[in-house]
Amino acid sequence: MLKAAAVLALVFLAPATAMAQSYASLRSGDVNMRTGPGARYPTSWVWQKAGEPFEVLANYENWVKVRASDGTTGWFLRTTLSRRRTFKVITPHILRRGPDDKTVAVARVEKGVIGAIRSCAAGSAWCRVQYSEGVSGFVKRSDIWGVNPDEAIKE
Repeated sequence: MLKAAAVLALVFLAPATAMAQSYASLRSGDVNMRTGPGARYPTSWVWQKAGEPFEVLANYENWVKVRASDGTTGWFLRTTLSRRRTFKVITPHILRRGPDDKTVAVARVEKGVIGAIRSCAAGSAWCRVQYSEGVSGFVKRSDIWGVNPDEAIKE
């Protein structure tokens, strides 16, 4: 009986399509997160920040199961998500001109701010990022949520 349940779960998640990457972001604000993959499922949360990053957990038809930086999970209609790589600041930090603690400080960035990931070298502790105000520089991976520890991202 246990094997049958495992097979059903695999069949349920099998139709993985276009969004095979590990993260996605919201195209706009005021997007309903649902408890299941369909409009018939109740709304569990309304996300209001365009660009908010989410980890992609599963795909089912036109629906994507995601996890937010705070651990909240739910389903979004695929068209509400973008492949644009963004991040959320989890630790206040100093944005640097180069990938080193000794380079010039560009800005002080507070927790909760969302920005765009421009690049991260595999194995590097730093990522090149840009904030909506046009301010760009380098941040430590450990200060942001939305990129895996050894993941390489290129523009």
